[in-house]
Amino acid sequence: MTKISRLQITRKLRAMMSYINELEAFEDLTLDEYLRNFREQLVVERLIELIIQASLDITRFLLKNIHQTSPKENATVFLVAGQYGLITAEVATNLAEFGKFRNVLAHMYEEIDPVVVFGAIRETLDIYPIYARQIKEYVDSLDLENDNNESFK
Repeated sequence: MTKISRLQITRKLRAMMSYINELEAFEDLTLDEYLRNFREQLVVERLIELIIQASLDITRFLLKNIHQTSPKENATVFLVAGQYGLITAEVATNLAEFGKFRNVLAHMYEEIDPVVVFGAIRETLDIYPIYARQIKEYVDSLDLENDNNESFK
């Protein structure tokens, strides 16, 4: 992996973590508060979509460049990542569901159930920091030439 590619992963991971930090502002909302505020619903939907998309981009990049495989389906990306040890099988299974959910958020926006999205706030805040840590550990374990000083912070 080149320095540029490691930097790309680092940037995407940092962006994903900033979206997670923004999403934390909504974790104490009650369902009633959430349902009454359409703007907050839109912000939460977009943040979750961005978090999922960043993780898909990172995972696809690693699978393609390290393992020469390019799964097409979002859910499959995470399952294959689990098979190759980028993330644990448990995290892969959880994220596979998020991969499917991303398609709903991006393409089936007329069918979005705000109650489901509300539930996804906590799930996102629980699983994605674990994903980030596992990806960091995986990338840090790779033997990278001329790239040892750049790490996920």
